Amino acid sequence: ASATGGDPLITEIQEWAQVTGDGVDATPYGMPIRFEGDVVRRNVEWLTADTISSINFTPIHALDGTITPQGCAFERHHSGSIELAKEDYRLMINGLVDQPLVFTYEDLERFPRENHVYFCECAANTGMVFSGICGGSDGPLAAIGDEPRQARKGATVVTDSGAGVWLSESPP
Repeated sequence: ASATGGDPLITEIQEWAQVTGDGVDATPYGMPIRFEGDVVRRNVEWLTADTISSINFTPIHALDGTITPQGCAFERHHSGSIELAKEDYRLMINGLVDQPLVFTYEDLERFPRENHVYFCECAANTGMVFSGICGGSDGPLAAIGDEPRQARKGATVVTDSGAGVWLSESPP
């Protein structure tokens, strides 16, 4: 900080303050400004043979704050990235339940949502920086209530992405 003299960036009207900027619809979803162009995920080309089955590192060193922006979140692809329309999404609950159920995205939207902040870390982390702090809005599985009542206490939840390599995971 300096107490001597006026800073021309404060005391003089700057060029950018003399014109209007883009309207609200210029980027309907929003994009980082060009001055944040170095805040991007990083691919390590030698790590895998192809980017279809690879990772992008979160630029933790370049983030300002504790919440990782969605566009900078760590990604691990086993068979490329897909686009799934909401109307094609399904959540199936089966196994040790009284009655197996299938929910559509629309079904799930009727349940209450909660906002949470999580520390996310890749299960394959072996010392590389694969983590970040992510925020999200979701509905707890408990909100589904008695619909898929558990037939046995202590049952394990196994998730299956249905992606090209059919990965299944068991969260803690």
